Amino acid sequence: MAATEKLESEIDNAQLVLNEYADFAYTVSHDLSAPLRHIKEFARLLIASRADQLNEEEREYADYLQKSLERVDKMQQGLLAFSRVNTRSQSSESINTNELIANVLCSLEGEITELNPSINHGEMPEIYGDPSQIHTVFLSIIDNAIKFHKEGSAREISIDAKSKSDKVIFTIRDNGIGMQEKFCTEVFRMFRMLHPAGKFAGHGVGLTLAKKIIERHGGEINIKSSPNEWTEVTFSLPQKP
Repeated sequence: MAATEKLESEIDNAQLVLNEYADFAYTVSHDLSAPLRHIKEFARLLIASRADQLNEEEREYADYLQKSLERVDKMQQGLLAFSRVNTRSQSSESINTNELIANVLCSLEGEITELNPSINHGEMPEIYGDPSQIHTVFLSIIDNAIKFHKEGSAREISIDAKSKSDKVIFTIRDNGIGMQEKFCTEVFRMFRMLHPAGKFAGHGVGLTLAKKIIERHGGEINIKSSPNEWTEVTFSLPQKP
């Protein structure tokens, strides 16, 4: 009995820490919005007012300043989105996965038009969860599959699904740049990027957010990969309430 009570106490304490972190992340990211917006706007006005007077070196500084501010802005938005997974109520309903993937590909239309990836999937089973959050999961993973690719080779992405018990196991595989095995868990850390800033678009938030959403739905996510060959993301989502 004592062991059971101790375990329950540890679980309660862990949940309390998670809730406190979510509140902290929300407060910090929310309170950063206004001053960051002011810095961006005043920097833009200052650079615009002196555009004709800047020499080449000063233009490089101005360009670096603007890009850095844009990166901080994206990171702040990612932190806010992460915190909202916990702070906002979760809407659960049946989801037509075929329609969901079609909507995700529509959201990535610009990237798809530019990079022309081959994205293949068969008939997808229905799942159950928060449509907006699940959309974010597929968007993050498919976006990465398109983005992290070898130069000069055709992008090929496959999406497969199989039902197992009361869950659906999805596998999204690409023939991109891959990664070493030791990084297959590192990529889920907030703002963790394996490549120099600017080489690939992104801010190290997508997979962190996807993992949080999947776990909140009672599922799991794992990554397998081979450097310069392929990456395979497998995750589970509920098929029933």
